[in-house]
Amino acid sequence: MDIDIYKLGEKFNLTESDFVHDVGLSAPISRYICDKLMILGYFSMMSEYMESVEKNYEEKPLLIVVSKSGETASILNLCQKAMLKNVPVIVLTGMKNSSMENCSEITFVIKNSNPLDDRGLEKNDFFGNTILFFEELIEQYLK
Repeated sequence: MDIDIYKLGEKFNLTESDFVHDVGLSAPISRYICDKLMILGYFSMMSEYMESVEKNYEEKPLLIVVSKSGETASILNLCQKAMLKNVPVIVLTGMKNSSMENCSEITFVIKNSNPLDDRGLEKNDFFGNTILFFEELIEQYLK
């Protein structure tokens, strides 16, 4: 992995208000990320409501989104609102140069062997790769 995890750790701190968001086929991946953060002792929650990032928090929240295309309208809207409220956004996507990349502090492009299949009809490794990438990322973060 070509990530300077120490710089990442300085920029992003898992806080008491970590939000994980997604819809559609990526939702189970977001649930996994949320549950894993909870198991590790970080408060995190899945939220489908933009109001989650609009509140004032004692600690700055962190928004993590998963989007295979990086273009899902509801998630893009949430990222834009988070950006306006100075809430850092981490995007896990299968597409380079997506619209969400413009709203995020950091975007991780995950291997996606079938980028044109937006309906999930074909074999796809993006979802499995996202879980494996997150496991590696969190292991490095906790070192």
